Parts: sequence; structure tokens; C-alpha cells
Amino acid sequence: MKVKVTLSEILFYSAIFLTVTGTFFKQTQLVLLFPSLSDVFTGMTLLAVVILMIKALYDNRYNVKKMLFSLFIGSVLVAVAFVSGNVMLPLTLLAYWATINNVPFRRVVIVVLTLVASYMLVTHFAYLAGEFRLNNDYRPDGQVRYAAGYVFVTFVSNYLFHVLLMWWYIRQQKLSWIEIGAMIGLTLYVYRLTDTRSALLFSFLAIFIMVVVKLTKRWEMRFLTQFILKYGVTLIGMVPIVLTYAYNPNNAFMAKLNSILTDRLYLGKVATELFKIKPFGQGIEWTFYGDTPQRYANGNIYDYLYVDSAFVNTLLNYGFILLCFIFIAHYALSKLPQFNQKYFALVILIVALHAMFDPQLLEIQYNPFILALGYTISPIHESQ
Repeated sequence: MKVKVTLSEILFYSAIFLTVTGTFFKQTQLVLLFPSLSDVFTGMTLLAVVILMIKALYDNRYNVKKMLFSLFIGSVLVAVAFVSGNVMLPLTLLAYWATINNVPFRRVVIVVLTLVASYMLVTHFAYLAGEFRLNNDYRPDGQVRYAAGYVFVTFVSNYLFHVLLMWWYIRQQKLSWIEIGAMIGLTLYVYRLTDTRSALLFSFLAIFIMVVVKLTKRWEMRFLTQFILKYGVTLIGMVPIVLTYAYNPNNAFMAKLNSILTDRLYLGKVATELFKIKPFGQGIEWTFYGDTPQRYANGNIYDYLYVDSAFVNTLLNYGFILLCFIFIAHYALSKLPQFNQKYFALVILIVALHAMFDPQLLEIQYNPFILALGYTISPIHESQ
């Protein structure tokens, strides 16, 4: 079967290649061994945005109204980008959302999956060869957590979790028991290396749902699909926001929940007291382990301050306008036939649950499904 790929698609996939390559390797120990590469990887992301701008001009060269509409949407996200102080992520999302409408979404996921899986293999082989042996971590009980070639020990586990979801979305009803067994084996192998419990939990939740769907493959789940797409992301996203703002360390239940979540509620509460909610977000200088401890506006010095919840992080860092768009756009996806199906809805459900207390929701190299929101702001030119 001959696959037709247009010039517009080639430009889009080229941008995906640059974005995923740059952001992925910027999270590996290559940037620790060769610090100058960090700027190169950032430059790749910038070049991707330029390519997408060229694509937008090419696609809309005969449509003035559409160009003006894209300019309006773009101006909002540009404001978010510059006010938040984190220019690259909002600008990159804007560029993809504005230009994805005539690109088949399934192919986008295939491209991201191929790139990430390949880069994971390369990184792991380099780690096994002894090239990347930095940044290991230790549990209080002495348990070693191997970074396995990445800057932080949690990265490889979270990459694998999202790779499993991408693979399932592509395979859908064709997913075999052998593939499910391989998923279980890979998850356990990576867990033994990194001891990342949240990724283990959500990977097994995803695999469990895959098994249930495989055993009930004739069940179309129409009501559940509609409910997830219309309300699921919003309801799930509000949970960590409410818990964070309501957190009280003197409440026994809250204290226990915070302990289970490894201080995520406490750190989120500190952040909400330091940084107020704004329409377009604000520049926040987070502090990570290994950084120089910082004194914040409350007078306290922190050697670590970061909000892991993607929803709370987006609210504080990028503002409530972007977060509201994410909620509304997921609702709008339920109106598009190509996304109103159980496999896409269940993947979105699992991604949203994971994003409650992990930060990868808006990062394309982890979660290409965030790109689907672009189809809600511009007419779709061809079958997806």
C-alpha cells in the first residue's frame, strides 16, 4: 500500500524530529558530560518552531481569515510564554497546535514513538557500556536508584510509561498477549533499576486496563468514552489543585496522604503560598536537588522546591488561561469522530491520572497526545 506524504506533513514531521531529539537528549547525561550540547538541543527546538511557522504560511497562503485566527490564538500563547518566563514550552505547543490540523494524528504518534523508543535503546546501551554512570540516587534505607543514563532517576521510568501508552494506541485491538508480557517485563526491569514507584503503579494500571479491554473487545464503551473526553481531564485535574490548596499538615488524613505522595502536597502548598494564580502565569525559578539552595519570598531557604503535579504546575507557571484551554479542548475532542473512540479516551484517562502528581503532561517527547488539542482550534483538512 502506497503511503502519500505531503510537503506540509514532511515539514511537520521534521519539526517533531527536532523537538523530540532536542528535548530527549537534553534529559540525558550527554549534557552533563558535554555541557555545550545543551544549547545545541535548545537550538533544535527553536529550529522546529521556525519550520512550523514556515508550514503555517505554506498551508494558509490562500486563507486570510484563518491566518488572522491563528494569529489571535498565537498571541495568547505568546503572552503566556513570555510572562511565565518559560518561553520554549508554550511557544512550541502553540506552533504544533496551530499547524497539526492537516496531519494524520496516528502518524504523529508513530513518529514520536519511533524516535523515543530508539533514543531510549541508544541511551540504555550507552549506560550498559559504562558511558553514563552519573547521578545515581539513594533511598533512606540505602536502596540504590540508578539514573541509567538520564539526568534524573525518574526519567527513564516515565518515558517507558508513555511509550507503553503510545504502543497501545497504535496497536489497539491488535495488541497481543506476547506484547503485554513484554510490557510487564520491561516495566519490572526498569523498576529494578530506578525504584520509581509511581511509574510502576501507573504502568501496571495501564497494562491492567489493556488486559480488560482485550478481554472485552466487543464492548465499545461509548458512554464511558464520551464521559472521559468531556469531563475526565477536568475532574481529574481539579483533584490535585483542590488537595494542594486545602492541604493542612495538622490534619491526620492530609499528613498521611502527603507522606504517601512523597511530600508533593507540602511542596505544592508552599508554591501556592509563594506564587499567586495569574492569567498568563509567571516566571518561577524552581530549585532542584544539586542546585544552590535558594531563599524565597517567605524567607525560607529550600534545597528543593518543585511542583510535580502537571495541573498545579501549569496553573502557577503558565496561568489559568492555558489550563482552562486544556480542559475545554479535551471536551471539544469528544465532538471530533476520529478521537471519539475508546482507545484514545482510555489513553487520555491514564495520562491525566498520571499527570495528577507527575509533570510530563505538556512535554511532547513524553505525551504526544497533548498535540491532539490542536485539532479543536482549526478545521481538520483530511481524515485522521
